[in-house]
Formats: sequence, C-alpha cells, structure tokens
Amino acid sequence: MNVFEFAMKMEKDGQAYYEEHAAKETNSALKKIWQQLAKDEAKHYEIFRRMKSGEIGEAAKMAKVTTQILTNVKTIFEELAAKEQDFKFNKDVFEAWEKAQDVEIETEEFYRQKHDEEKDPEVKKAFGLLAEEENKHVNLIEHVLDFLHEPRSWLEDAEWNNINKM
Repeated sequence: MNVFEFAMKMEKDGQAYYEEHAAKETNSALKKIWQQLAKDEAKHYEIFRRMKSGEIGEAAKMAKVTTQILTNVKTIFEELAAKEQDFKFNKDVFEAWEKAQDVEIETEEFYRQKHDEEKDPEVKKAFGLLAEEENKHVNLIEHVLDFLHEPRSWLEDAEWNNINKM
C-alpha cells in the first residue's frame, strides 16, 4: 500500500466514523459538527485519490480550498448560546469525541511527517495544507470537549467567539 492509498484509507475510515456518530447523535448541534467533519474527510479522500491517479495539479488546487468548518461551527455555537437550554451528555458522547480527537492528532502528525519527507513540491504542499486542516479539526474537537464538560458556562464565555481564528 503506497502513501496515498494509506491516506485514502485513513480519510475513508474517519468519514465512516463521523457519519456513524452523526446518524445516532440526538443533539442537532453536535450532529451538524459530525456531518461537517465527515464532509471534510470525504474531500481529503478525493484529494488523495487524485494524487494517486497522477492528478497532482488538481489535488493541489483542491487542497488550497480550506475547510469552512470553524466558521460553520461558530454559527452552530452561536445558535446554542441563544437557547436557554440545559445540556446533558452521557459517557458515550465524551468517548466518541475523545476518540475522534486522538484520530485527528494521529492524522495531523502523519501528514506533517509525509510533508517533511516528500520531494515533489506540489505533493509536499498538499500534505502541509491537509495537516493544517487536521489541526483545525483537533482544535475544534477540543472546543467540543470543553463544551461537553461545561456546556452553559462554555457558551457564555467570550473566548469561543475566537473559534474561527485558529
């Protein structure tokens, strides 16, 4: 299995994980975040598929279009903050997000390693851009975990307004 096939498998597995959790999520805000993560993973898969098939230029162009997940999630959290609602989450929800964070950290590290090893400048640049996207996912999931631990106080804290500056 070459590096592109391995990356494609990682992205496909991530997409499946996120779609699985989106399907069973009862909180509409968290469901939207799972869905957005799955969408990003599908895009990453397509970038690596194109690289594997030799469409390096097209893959590089796709990689330059960065994720809008932080902007979208900020909107989701703004909607939650406007609601006077108590939130309760069970242990499974925490575990799912913690596993997602671990996978995103591993993926980011893998892409950074491949970026450092790569000789082709377009492929190198794509690995770097994808590592940055995975870093955004890591930071996003960290915010989600903070929200899960202290929902109301986290929503009332002004710091979350800076979420899309990561």
